[in-house]
Amino acid sequence: MPAKKTTKTSQTLTVTPDEKGLRLDHWLVARFPEKSRSFWQKQVKQKAIRFNHKVVSSNAVLKGGETVKIRLQTPTSTLKGENIPLDIVFEDKNYAVINKPAGLVVHPGAGHQGHTLVHALLYHFKKNLSKTGDPDRPGIVHRLDKDTSGLLMIAKNDAAHRFLSEQFEKKEVQKIYITLVEGDLNPSRGSIEAPLSRGEKNRTQIKVTQKGDSRYALTHYEVEKRFDFPLPCSLLKVRIETGRTHQIRVHFKAIGHPVLGDMTYTKPSLKPVSETLGLTRQFLHAAELSFISPTTKKRVHYKSELPKDLQNALKKLS
Repeated sequence: MPAKKTTKTSQTLTVTPDEKGLRLDHWLVARFPEKSRSFWQKQVKQKAIRFNHKVVSSNAVLKGGETVKIRLQTPTSTLKGENIPLDIVFEDKNYAVINKPAGLVVHPGAGHQGHTLVHALLYHFKKNLSKTGDPDRPGIVHRLDKDTSGLLMIAKNDAAHRFLSEQFEKKEVQKIYITLVEGDLNPSRGSIEAPLSRGEKNRTQIKVTQKGDSRYALTHYEVEKRFDFPLPCSLLKVRIETGRTHQIRVHFKAIGHPVLGDMTYTKPSLKPVSETLGLTRQFLHAAELSFISPTTKKRVHYKSELPKDLQNALKKLS
């Protein structure tokens, strides 16, 4: 991973009389709305906040007139922008919507220290990206798998990042995917509710399990079209209520209808079929994205057509 640097900042503020009665963490959010309450609670716990020169808890109640000293150590990144083409669907001063191609990793990680979407964002947007959270993930509010194409929202400042992240927490963001799965899926509409966690032996793979660190996951689907050749398969519109890693791919594998082209979670016997369709990656595309705009505070809706490789696969089926 890229090396991180740390910058230190310090400031002292005075609680005003009209702020009497607020909790310390609520007061911090009111003074610094670009940061979340959980961020400030973490800072208080790490003793980065001094209240009248003392360490207190986040729920300390203000009486007015106190001094609050804030000393933060903020990690910064040494990442450099790369001139990687970006398909920008929409952009304003607060956020952007990107149509990510398959094959592009969203952010640096093990085995992918360069040539990621983050590197492209740094080149195109310069410093106009949120810095909330991991410094090596500027602007990143949510993710897509490397070989999944489609729509991603990008935050251009910390206030927008917080506004968009809260919508994910409240399940107000609507995400629609298009996928092609093996088999004649019945019924035509349904839901898959199954908890997910990382594999014990292979941490890069996800599995359905009730044990350990499993997390609740819910997927809804609707069959759009059925095909019979070269094998029965179903084109689906999928809506997820939870955004777990590999959720769609693992859920459909769990009910016996794996995503075509997905060599991680499908049977080796399906590889020749994927090759016949010209698939070199999983047939999975984030086709629609809807949320409340941090700029207009009104709901916005974006769409992305299937990329050519997936369109060509469907033509071969037809």
